[in-house]
Amino acid sequence: MSLKPEDYLFERPELLIGGQANVWTEHMPDFTIVKKMLFPRVYAMAEIFWNGRAHSDLPARISNLDGYL
Repeated sequence: MSLKPEDYLFERPELLIGGQANVWTEHMPDFTIVKKMLFPRVYAMAEIFWNGRAHSDLPARISNLDGYL
């Protein structure tokens, strides 16, 4: 199973209307930890949905998050 969006082709992409970034919180005792785990996922998903593709330069993507995390 691939986690790269470019590996998935949809016959009818107009039917794909959204996505989700799951975080299971049963082992996270406070919201600070939840935020630390959730927001990198949310930013990555937002980038894909906004631009239509994932950013290929991972170090640049991580440096863009410095002010937010």
